[in-house]
Amino acid sequence: MAAIALTEARLSYATLELCADGMHSREEVVAMMSQALGRPVSAGEPTFQDWAAKARLPYTDRQLQMLAKVHSDYAKYGLGGNSLALRAALGREPRSLRSFIRELALQAAYAA
Repeated sequence: MAAIALTEARLSYATLELCADGMHSREEVVAMMSQALGRPVSAGEPTFQDWAAKARLPYTDRQLQMLAKVHSDYAKYGLGGNSLALRAALGREPRSLRSFIRELALQAAYAA
């Protein structure tokens, strides 16, 4: 997608949600990573406060409180994806999350 955006005019001024279909839990993503890497991977769950402190976000206390509410909703309800915009921009079916993770694992193996 980045290559298309940088080399063609058809995406000029576009704002797109670029994601794959589905809604995956942290545990499902870790299982995909473990399978692709051939070794165990575990998922952590830092509190919002711990994450925000480590990220050193340049937000006011009010902005952090609002962001904490967003993260709370994502934790409770998830954040699904719809690949319609990505499929239209690419002109083809996008990779699945599982395929993307496999590709990253293969690249990591070749780099090692």
